[in-house]
Amino acid sequence: MDVCDSCGRPRKQGAAFCTGCGRRFTDDGSYPSGPHDPPLSTIPTGQRPVGQRRSRLTSWPVVITLVITFAVGSAVALILLRLGHHAPRTEAARNSGGSTRSTPSPSQDGSTPAASPSASSPGPSSVGQVTITAGASQDANATSVAAFLDHYFTAINNHDYQSYISLLSPQAQQGLTAAQFDTGYRSTADSAETLVSISTVSNGDLAAAVTFTSHQNPADGPDQQQSCTDWNISLFLVQSGGGYLVDQPPPGYHASYHACT
Repeated sequence: MDVCDSCGRPRKQGAAFCTGCGRRFTDDGSYPSGPHDPPLSTIPTGQRPVGQRRSRLTSWPVVITLVITFAVGSAVALILLRLGHHAPRTEAARNSGGSTRSTPSPSQDGSTPAASPSASSPGPSSVGQVTITAGASQDANATSVAAFLDHYFTAINNHDYQSYISLLSPQAQQGLTAAQFDTGYRSTADSAETLVSISTVSNGDLAAAVTFTSHQNPADGPDQQQSCTDWNISLFLVQSGGGYLVDQPPPGYHASYHACT
């Protein structure tokens, strides 16, 4: 009995084409390569090669899969664009390019811990809206750093893009547009800003550890669901013209936050 060399199906008596894969039989039961197949228009309808018709149909699942993959990828791209690295979508994005619920200790940042206050340390003081803890006040830069932080948080609360970006180093300014700033801070109101400590990191920047509370529309908060958030961040300050600018954070740094209790 003749069988098809392609799919192994037995050849029906007198059949010119395999009923399994649609390939044409030769006299010895095999079939020639594709270029020798006759045009479909010359083959009786009942004996046309089914396999060739199926090959066209089976391409549709591949096309559908590619369309779905493209659609999902586009949606992810839009989400990443909305929460872009440079866009200050949340307080953590302002300071670290990302947010998390944990933050490395000063030693992990390569910083030098601030001196512990002695028993005779003065109590908390303030500059503008920024409170300086007793421990931070032991640093000679405490007053000037607090004054800078006061300008920083004022720019955010006033939703003042020009004032805000003027407080960033050239590296930190890159990619931050007015539209991204407005999207990130459109509903933000910060309060209870406190300078906790000041230390020096390996590249010479001052690491100002700050806590504060932000109120915002839930859609603009961390995880897009918090209307009130308590933050614990570090702003890395580089000296510039007798003042400071917010510099890029060191690799691996992340701010920490939690919903207000």
